Amino acid sequence: MGWFPVVADSIDEVEAQLGVALPQMYKSILLEPRVADVLSDALLGTFDRNFSMHQFAGMTQILREAHPEFPRDGVVAFCASLDNDDFTLEWGNWRFWLPDKVNPGRLEDVFYNWNLKTRKKSFDCSTADMLVSYIGIVQGDDSTLLQELGYAVPLPLPAPPLTTSLPCDRAVLAYLGLRGAELAAVLPSIANVWLPCARLTLKGKFLCPRDLGQEPTSSARESIKVAPGVYEVSVQLCKSRMRNSDWPVVQAVRVLMQGAVSDDSVPAFKVDVDQAAICIFDRQAFFKQVLVDERDEALELISDVQEKPCVIVAGKSAQAIVMPSGDGDGTYQVNQLLAAGASVGLEVVFMSPAA
Repeated sequence: MGWFPVVADSIDEVEAQLGVALPQMYKSILLEPRVADVLSDALLGTFDRNFSMHQFAGMTQILREAHPEFPRDGVVAFCASLDNDDFTLEWGNWRFWLPDKVNPGRLEDVFYNWNLKTRKKSFDCSTADMLVSYIGIVQGDDSTLLQELGYAVPLPLPAPPLTTSLPCDRAVLAYLGLRGAELAAVLPSIANVWLPCARLTLKGKFLCPRDLGQEPTSSARESIKVAPGVYEVSVQLCKSRMRNSDWPVVQAVRVLMQGAVSDDSVPAFKVDVDQAAICIFDRQAFFKQVLVDERDEALELISDVQEKPCVIVAGKSAQAIVMPSGDGDGTYQVNQLLAAGASVGLEVVFMSPAA
């Protein structure tokens, strides 16, 4: 990638050749010998000593003639170069300047991209942003030059977390925390009632319930096909049936398309649970947003969430619901929910209703 060189003795003639002044910041930066030395580093290959400012200015005319769609007032700033010091219009990332809107006689200090295939422009970045990034490539952690030139040293951005968790409905969490007489007083009023718990936004077309710690399966036989959209998560609670127990558990969980009324429930498959909880994934969104080599770590993070039930966001926006499974491990029935024959969600039954 060749950059437009700046040589003090040639500036006036080249600007006359182009009919417009080069960007002021760009000129002043590249006239600094230390910057020119950095940009001449073989790691970047930004300057080719065999090309003068006059020859590089000629690249603008070449692109204008080859691409009638290229802005008539655009001036090539970067272009692709070959090993034989020739230029090509077959590949590469061509950047260019446009005249400043306030001062049309001078090009603005902003780079645009020219797509050689679509023949369309797009915004790239400012001169300062480009300079800082290129100097950083060559000099690494040594920020002396940037500081002396008066540019802020870019701070490395922390990697975003692979997963984040969001609590479910406070009322449901409060019910799950009840014990003794308080639990006994509430249970009759909520028995077999679907309690609102959370809301999921599905970007894909499959709901996939899995044992906590397992990644979604690609098998259609272990997923429920639904339409993308917003889904309401609700739960039924009951008292644990373990001996001497005195706490509530999740009897069943339902994920239903917002606004839908299910009029049928069809047995679909069963899910094996060994971690006392399940995770219902937006399968396609998870696969798309969590890279293969990051999935083990993401699943471990999901397994370690302390508050259950909760909503998990993996990657940028792939949502899932983590739900404790009744009294713990086992094999549980997954039902497909239908509305007028259309698939509108799923239901996982951990415990049958009390007799």
